Amino acid sequence: MKRDFILTSEKPRNSTKGMKTLNPCLTTCKLVVRPKIPQIFAPMLFIFLLLLMIFACGEERQLSNNSEQVSDVPNIENQAVNTIEVFGNVKISKYKNISLDFPVRIEKIHVMPGQYISQNDSLITLNIDEYYNQIKIKEHELVIEELRLLNLEQEYAQKNQDVNTRYMTLRNSIDIVEQEIEQLKNEYSEKIELLGNRTDPEIQRLENEIEQAYQEFFKAEEEFERKNILFAESAISEQEYKESSFIYNQKELAAANLEYLLTSSELIKSRELEQMQLTIFQKNANLDDLRLEIENLNTPEITQIEIQKETCNLLKNEIYYLTSKLGQYYKNNNEIRTDIANGIVYEILCTEGDSISAGQNLLSIIDSDSLYVEASVPEEFIKDIQLGNEAFIIPLADQDRKYSGNITYIGSMAIESRGETIVPVHIRVNDNDGFLLPNFNVDIEIIPAIIQE
Repeated sequence: MKRDFILTSEKPRNSTKGMKTLNPCLTTCKLVVRPKIPQIFAPMLFIFLLLLMIFACGEERQLSNNSEQVSDVPNIENQAVNTIEVFGNVKISKYKNISLDFPVRIEKIHVMPGQYISQNDSLITLNIDEYYNQIKIKEHELVIEELRLLNLEQEYAQKNQDVNTRYMTLRNSIDIVEQEIEQLKNEYSEKIELLGNRTDPEIQRLENEIEQAYQEFFKAEEEFERKNILFAESAISEQEYKESSFIYNQKELAAANLEYLLTSSELIKSRELEQMQLTIFQKNANLDDLRLEIENLNTPEITQIEIQKETCNLLKNEIYYLTSKLGQYYKNNNEIRTDIANGIVYEILCTEGDSISAGQNLLSIIDSDSLYVEASVPEEFIKDIQLGNEAFIIPLADQDRKYSGNITYIGSMAIESRGETIVPVHIRVNDNDGFLLPNFNVDIEIIPAIIQE
């Protein structure tokens, strides 16, 4: 039996990929096999099918519009989860190189690269017998030098008691003279300042008295001139005129005497200052004699004792320095122990039996709590990202692994990288199993904020 092929319309299935979704209003065509119809009914059947297709298309458009209106209402259960896919690198904020500042030999290594470690875990056992021997040699040298110091001190006590007594007497005399000189200098500075500023109490008193005497003198002078005129006009008696003249002369003499007293006082004080300078000079000369005498004392034992004390102190400091090195890096029983609560052995740079020189790195430790991923997010997606957003990390080294994380930092400034404007974003890794290592390249899927809401 012959068959005809008829075109029918059908709504396609929706597909979601990345951040894009196909238009649900698009239609596809397919071929449907139908039995052959008699030719007399063909025109009528064609018109009927044509009307049916027009009606179906109108209904489909109306349903599409209604579905678009309904889609405006959030429906989390039916919503496709779109992600922002970016590229990133694994980084760490805390990284520690362990080295020693003294030579040792590696006895045993207790860890391997990639191994998880905890607080106070043993990393390496050291053979430090040679280093201990160096310390013991220094301690033995210190005992010998301390015995020499003791002998020098006993000899000095027996043979140089008088010299020591004289030395202490001279030292006390020097201290006393130095104090006297200091006191004289202070007094000299105070007096010369008072005299130069004319703030000395006696000088100020005389100046005040002179000022008052001249005021009285000027009044007497004015009175005398007035009475002189009156006497010339025979307005007063000769006796009254002479009394006025006497008072005038007395006031002038009093002011002159005070001027003389002021000059004498200043001269006396200047001589006192000169005498103080002379006394200071003499005491300095005495101080020089005392110092010269103390320098000429025959005290070689004192010098030798001080030298020996310094030798002992140097040895003590050296022993302390050598011993303190053993307390670094949490070493117990010749072991290096970690001080990181959650760490990963990143690299081991020595092998058992190696002789390690001072300063050479032994191994490197990563603080796994500080491991994070830095993602480069294009600027057009940064608006959809917030702190705390969930993300998934897929390492290129093993794309079967997938780690969860959360965004902890969003850069405050965009940068240009390889011709693209990006914003750095940091992601905390929540379930790191030790596979992720610094500088690993990773793919990142970030769940936008609008989806998580």
